[in-house]
Amino acid sequence: MKLVSLNILMGEVHEPFMEFVKSSRETTDIFCFQEVFDAPKASILKELKAALSEFDAYFAPSMRWKGRDCGLGMFVRKEISIKSQGDFFVFGKFVKIISNDFSQQGKKLQYIRFTKDGQQFTIANFHGWWFDGPKVDNPGTLEQMKLVKEFLDKQLGEKIICGDFNLNPDTQSMELLEDNMINLIKKFRIASTRPDSFPKHFSRFADYILVSRGVKIKNFEVPNLEISDHLPMILEFD
Repeated sequence: MKLVSLNILMGEVHEPFMEFVKSSRETTDIFCFQEVFDAPKASILKELKAALSEFDAYFAPSMRWKGRDCGLGMFVRKEISIKSQGDFFVFGKFVKIISNDFSQQGKKLQYIRFTKDGQQFTIANFHGWWFDGPKVDNPGTLEQMKLVKEFLDKQLGEKIICGDFNLNPDTQSMELLEDNMINLIKKFRIASTRPDSFPKHFSRFADYILVSRGVKIKNFEVPNLEISDHLPMILEFD
């Protein structure tokens, strides 16, 4: 199976991003997107649904900003028989952002469960809490990651979590998940999850995929594509 994870920056790098989606859809089974928005008029969610008509779409908004519901989006190939799906808050609650202060925005974890060749899988899509500062530990990040870990630890079978964690790799918040999962960014020595155009004085890391130890990794890459202010993470697994 093939999974793609990307913070899409609300689709602002529009044409290159949509070209990437269309060129990837034939070989991809699951897309996990962060910063997806829906609105009555302009809507990247509606565009993605149209481009990915062979996929079931799941949208998990966590805030409203400038008249748009914003959050997580998973697109799952229709041939995959989903046993269950859902989402829940790991930080805060649904809020309407009045200014550009995003420190109080709610953050969700979104998930699907399915069985392939007799093996149970849980795939989680996650966008971690962001505040205007370095991507280091604080009480908010530690608490949200404890909730994420509690959820994953309860799941049967193999587990994969992906997304924009808004954390540096050397944080206690990340170590909570690394206790019993493999961090593919570290394992494959990925140099950055940001494109070349991203300002060099900011952290080069924000995005991760972690897998439980029984997941068979066939390939993992983070191609340097200018389709967002993040790079796509692409995992092939069994």
